[in-house]
Amino acid sequence: ARHLNDTEFGNTKLSSIPENLRQKAADMELLGGGQYEIRFIDDAKAKDLGISGQGKYVAGRGGADQILINTDKAKNGETTIAHEVGHAIYNNPLIDKSGLRSLFDVVYNDEGILARQREYAEKDLSDRIGRKDLTPDEIDAHIQEITNERRNPDWIYSELFGEHFADL
Repeated sequence: ARHLNDTEFGNTKLSSIPENLRQKAADMELLGGGQYEIRFIDDAKAKDLGISGQGKYVAGRGGADQILINTDKAKNGETTIAHEVGHAIYNNPLIDKSGLRSLFDVVYNDEGILARQREYAEKDLSDRIGRKDLTPDEIDAHIQEITNERRNPDWIYSELFGEHFADL
């Protein structure tokens, strides 16, 4: 795939990317039909871009969306690629988000949704600051930070969709 030779987002060399990840990226780009491009970056570039996790979906502004995969952190790169592609699919304007939210509400109920939100925020903050002993107030503040950063109070549904898509 064309994107694999592009080093615009980092100095990750094509030869350093395992074949299974290159194939998964190519397959997932074909699935998206040009809606998004998958880029491999290293940890240094991820830090420059403010990415603390294994990958990030970045909505395009006038161009294709970007899916950035940190090859230094992605423990299971194929799952990370699929999870981030799940975000791209969820954010497609043709997707019935209200229907998906209703489905997740039935599957998890209100309590379960809030629990998953806390789990995600706790893991994300722990990864960012390198500390596991977080207080409930720190987790609550991080939930609000994520909500503000994404400008979306329903961000947990995109995370749930990404997780379920990656499990397919």
